[in-house]
Amino acid sequence: MHSFHPRTRFTRQRIPRRGFLADSAVVVAGAVGAVAGAADLGRARTVSIFHTTDLHGRILPTSSYEGLDDVGGFARAATCIRQWRRESPHSLTVDVG
Repeated sequence: MHSFHPRTRFTRQRIPRRGFLADSAVVVAGAVGAVAGAADLGRARTVSIFHTTDLHGRILPTSSYEGLDDVGGFARAATCIRQWRRESPHSLTVDVG
């Protein structure tokens, strides 16, 4: 009989925080440099970054901590993101869970 220990079977690899922050800084610096270069060419654009977090698989609406019913849900989030993208066509959407 095999013994099952959940920590050994399904392990998550964590990204080291310092490495993540360093990589993020490089990406941001590159983006700033690209925007500065585009401004020199007269093609400057405003780029909006839409960030979502703490969705935790809440596909359907749920209640809030304050007791409000019917909040959240992927359909509602998708509607908001579509509206934001219409208002800001040069945009990037980032979801971190």
